[in-house]
Amino acid sequence: MKYYARVENKIAYKLGLITAEKAMKPTHIGGKEYTHEMFEIDRESYENGNHGKKVNINGVLVPNKYVFVF
Repeated sequence: MKYYARVENKIAYKLGLITAEKAMKPTHIGGKEYTHEMFEIDRESYENGNHGKKVNINGVLVPNKYVFVF
């Protein structure tokens, strides 16, 4: 099974996960702006995202409050 995550747009740009060009096209989920790009994550990161821990996205640890995992 594959797991995916989207990161809040501003945080993703600050952490270098997306470029300025990609930051121009956010996706709106639950009143927040998330990256249009979906990042594939492993099961451990998925579990961390659902349990209040940091999520490993492309080698960058992102606090779960800025991440939407599915």
